[in-house]
Amino acid sequence: MPVKTAAVLLGLFLVALCPHTFANEPELPFPNFRPVNMERLRDAVRRANRLVVTKSPRGRGANVVFFTSGKREDIEAFAEAVQIVPPKHPNSWFHCMCDGTPAVRFYLGNQELALVTSHHGRSVRTSLWTSDSILLDSEKWLKWFDDRGMPGPRREVAEGAEESRQSAIEYARWLSAMPPCLRPVWIDDERRQGEQRDNGPLRKALAEAVPDPRERALALFAWYGSGDGAWSGYSGYETVAADLLLDLPLATLMEVAGRDDLSEAQSEGAARLFAGWEFSRRYPEGASLLPVTLRLKLLSRCLVSSYNFDNLNRARLALWPW
Repeated sequence: MPVKTAAVLLGLFLVALCPHTFANEPELPFPNFRPVNMERLRDAVRRANRLVVTKSPRGRGANVVFFTSGKREDIEAFAEAVQIVPPKHPNSWFHCMCDGTPAVRFYLGNQELALVTSHHGRSVRTSLWTSDSILLDSEKWLKWFDDRGMPGPRREVAEGAEESRQSAIEYARWLSAMPPCLRPVWIDDERRQGEQRDNGPLRKALAEAVPDPRERALALFAWYGSGDGAWSGYSGYETVAADLLLDLPLATLMEVAGRDDLSEAQSEGAARLFAGWEFSRRYPEGASLLPVTLRLKLLSRCLVSSYNFDNLNRARLALWPW
């Protein structure tokens, strides 16, 4: 499904977490659940006489060693850096979607005492309890790796911050292109969510403000053509424009898309809709339902205006009539 989540799944952005909390429930969330117990980690670190840092906790990355040490100062400095925020409820839990990188293992001789993985410089996971845990001091955590020649965790945080900044710019552009009548009822909290949502208030506001379905199609084509640039892997909030467009009769959409006076954004939105997954889901025959002349017109517009090779390829595959 052509939805970013998050990178995006923001996660997208900086943390890329998928929370599942049960803060109000006294029961364990599931069998074999182990609550956060910082004393267990402190004890493991105190007993350890060696630590090994690898790229990842499993797979090929588990064999890529970044750092190893038997020095007490390295081990004790780690214990100081790995302080966490106590959970609001002992049985609360969440898990990042990734395995974590780097992975830090503590050993007493050949016995592994604990495994700790870093997740985007904001949280950690350990083999000693079930939930991930938010770091109390991210800077102290990152500095532990910096001081030992491992810049990866800080670089990941910087890249995540830049991705968040770029996502904010893209979202601001999306809002500015939104039909004005929709802004009062747009739910900002949904901007990066890919789940199904109730578009009823948006439909109602749009129908009242723009009663002519042709004008409605023009406004929505312009909006759908003002996304982050990609027709695949885009942010989930962009699907709203496609959903609203597909409320309109196909004949209306084709009529409006065939006009010669469309703006670049309107042309992009039309081509994107007819070449996209949402359209083929609603109409299994896909763009073959469109007249050949319209398909060629949309394709020629893409060839002139689009800078995205993947978009051009999707347009060609969907719209080329032979």
